[in-house]
Amino acid sequence: MGTQSSLTGWESGPVANAPEVREYMAIGVVKDEEVGQMSEIKEVVYAG
Repeated sequence: MGTQSSLTGWESGPVANAPEVREYMAIGVVKDEEVGQMSEIKEVVYAG
């Protein structure tokens, strides 16, 4: 069993002393093919 992750999109550097909201979602991948449905989008607040 293995895992692979990738990030796509635009990300700028963090702003000093300011929280940052990021959105993440996931989908299964088998033999480099996406399978299943996309997950719900989850927002995460990154404090830096």
